[in-house]
Amino acid sequence: MTVPPLSLIHVSTTSFPVTRTFYGQTFNILALMHLSDYSNVAHKYVWCNNRPVDNPMYAEQAEQLSKEIIKKQVAGILEYDAAAKEGYPSEKFLAFLKSEIDQGLFPVIYHHYPIGVGSLFIKGVHEWAESNGLRDRLLIVPYFNTLASFHSREALGQSCGNLHGSYDFAIMVSEAVNSEYSQLLCNYNLHTVLNGINMKLYAPLFHNSLAQSLLKSIGLNKNVEKIVCFVGRLSPEKGASHLLETLSYFNKNNKENKDVGFIIATSHILDTSYTPNIFQGFLRLKNLIGDDRLKFLVDVSKYTFADGSVHKEYASLLQMIAGCSIEQLPHFYEEKYNMSGIRGAFSNELLLNWPVQPLSHIALQPSQSEAFGLAIVEALASGAYVLTNDAGGIKELFSSSELGHIFNPKDPTLVSKYVEEIKTIKYENGKKNNGENNKEAKEKAMKEYLELREKFDERRMSDKVYELTMNHAKDRLNRQINRPPADGKQKSLLTLS
Repeated sequence: MTVPPLSLIHVSTTSFPVTRTFYGQTFNILALMHLSDYSNVAHKYVWCNNRPVDNPMYAEQAEQLSKEIIKKQVAGILEYDAAAKEGYPSEKFLAFLKSEIDQGLFPVIYHHYPIGVGSLFIKGVHEWAESNGLRDRLLIVPYFNTLASFHSREALGQSCGNLHGSYDFAIMVSEAVNSEYSQLLCNYNLHTVLNGINMKLYAPLFHNSLAQSLLKSIGLNKNVEKIVCFVGRLSPEKGASHLLETLSYFNKNNKENKDVGFIIATSHILDTSYTPNIFQGFLRLKNLIGDDRLKFLVDVSKYTFADGSVHKEYASLLQMIAGCSIEQLPHFYEEKYNMSGIRGAFSNELLLNWPVQPLSHIALQPSQSEAFGLAIVEALASGAYVLTNDAGGIKELFSSSELGHIFNPKDPTLVSKYVEEIKTIKYENGKKNNGENNKEAKEKAMKEYLELREKFDERRMSDKVYELTMNHAKDRLNRQINRPPADGKQKSLLTLS
């Protein structure tokens, strides 16, 4: 049977596309916009099923930004009442689904946070479709961006119970995620689709004119020869404490390491209610800050076009989130939280129109828990040497020691090993030089580098999702899918560490 034109519906539990903190589910919605390139994709929607209480965004401005991002018409976006209060789909959302089906379209619902209220939403759509004889006219696809071990056992038990028998197939962002959920979901139609990035933005820059211009905008000391970056949330699971410990060493031993500088790109700068507690520790790094060898800026890489231009509506939306203009943020922190010296820690331009990884020689990403590791892939593609941990799906990203080093996150000497790597890695003309002339190892590393650029391209990611969607749509239309029995038993949660 021929599959009717698809109506793709991305459901998110956070506001799209701008949030205080950047999460994987937001990224997936952006990356999967390439699905619009297929001829049988008729409509595309983004629904938010959880009204952001403290996010003063306006639907009209957000919709305009979304059009800038994907350069295509978005049929609907930021419909805050997509879900009722309990998490179940609202009458408005179900009426919308019925309307799409009545128009001869085939809805595909990708839910980007299926744990918690997301599982109730999925269950509700399934039950509604079953009771109205429409279950073979749509697909329900939970998209897992977090490790099962990231959630409480109670939440997992309830959520997987809701999901059981309700979805058509599930997408996992790594084999590590797939492995953790396989028992919980009875290994039913679980597919791994590795995340992808915009490769046009991620390639080594180093000493070209663009790099020099960007570094001038950041204000990093001109004598810095080795740039170390961190990209991500300053949270425990991302290893914020280990990052601070590592920087503390270089702050204490300042005179011996004048060639090392640090750039931290994080969305947490915008969260003026959360960030002050984090910054207190970093503000003690007075030697690094005083020498302009530590700079913070906003991570805007996910909202940057391939030509390096930032979406025009982005700054105004960020301003609403932060509660003041971006330029006034240093003054805001100084006045409200009495954080003297914070100006020196901020980049000259907080909104840089390019990712920082292509400017960096080393990427320090000390994650303690990672479903995939988006910032790590960005760093690898940019040619930065990655220092990270064996957490979650990270081992699936690379293997060559020429590209990076994966440590044991429970090693008590972990920080000292980060420090030693940063100190000993040498660069000449922007290229890593470890003093060895192992031609075979370098050729192997180059081969892996080129392969990962292809493997983690966002278009490959979209192609895989599209292929899975079409195959399951055909099966659903032909009623060939055998869903697990309604009384199927879940596996024990005791196997989770």
